[in-house]
Amino acid sequence: MTLSTSRPVGASLQVAAWRLSGGPLWRAAGADAKGLLLRPVTGPALPLRLPAGLAAAWRGEAIALPEEGPDRQVAVEAVLDGALALETAAGPVSGPAAALALGLPLPPDPEDSPAMRRSLEALRLAALAPRPEPYPLTASLYFFGRTPCGPACRRRLPDAEAVARFLGVERLSRQPQSAAWFGPPRSAGEWIVWRRPAEGTAEKLYVAAALPALLERLPAIVSALAEGGASGFKLPASARGLRRPDRCVAYFPDAGSRRRAGDALAPLLADAPAEPVPFTVSSEPRSVLSWGRDPPRGGEAWRQGPSWRLWLCGLLARALFAAAALPHPALPGPRFALLRAALAGLDPASFAPKEADLAA
Repeated sequence: MTLSTSRPVGASLQVAAWRLSGGPLWRAAGADAKGLLLRPVTGPALPLRLPAGLAAAWRGEAIALPEEGPDRQVAVEAVLDGALALETAAGPVSGPAAALALGLPLPPDPEDSPAMRRSLEALRLAALAPRPEPYPLTASLYFFGRTPCGPACRRRLPDAEAVARFLGVERLSRQPQSAAWFGPPRSAGEWIVWRRPAEGTAEKLYVAAALPALLERLPAIVSALAEGGASGFKLPASARGLRRPDRCVAYFPDAGSRRRAGDALAPLLADAPAEPVPFTVSSEPRSVLSWGRDPPRGGEAWRQGPSWRLWLCGLLARALFAAAALPHPALPGPRFALLRAALAGLDPASFAPKEADLAA
């Protein structure tokens, strides 16, 4: 079955034999009546589900690239990730070369916000990895911006109780407004959590003030979050967690309440030094406030990374991996990663979600 597309690329979609035995990113893990399951070749992971109509490709057959709809989206993503190959006059292509062959629009210049600049720095450094693999690349991106926690720091704050005293958790719990709205804090792994967000609470706001400024203004920040209708917020429960830029995260039931809280917080943080959180969407010029939107629970994006930054870093890491395995001089890894983000429904200039459903 030959491919028919509106673009004159002379292409058909099929998996070349070398793809069937050790493609750069995915291998077939099994099929069922609903679709084909794929798993990364580098280790166990949650599956990427392809439409059943693509299953014939894994038998070496040429299949038609759907003209539109979700099946086309998934097929194009599989080609860019290196799971499928696009047959062209020059031979089979995947990754960046396939993006160019399909005529996908190149991403615009990223916005000049501190958060985006840190994101691009992280992408460039990760792209220099000598032997890139998806999982180390994801960790490299996700942990970018954390500062070392040396022995002196660990001795000063050896456990969660010491960290709670350092943060003034008891002081926060005595605030009438905070206590009435959020209730008492509780431990949740690496975090101290106030009023765990209800299922479906996906909007989150990152308060990216430097640690001294955050400690000084924390009571006022918590009051502003309560006034803004936050579903909950969390702070680190370890010395190591205090060294991460995303050390204060608030959750909201919708984008409107998140924006209202941001408006209330902006004057409180106007002169606070910022430590922008990479792979978040800047809310104001200094990125002392930024935001994200967790993928809907149970969807494919959520299974790949249930938090906003984890999902986004995983998506970008897979793109960097595909670009390293299938390099093309016209589309280097970081730029290809931005194109891949655009295909996933994000604005590649800022990472802001578009109207596309992240569950797709």
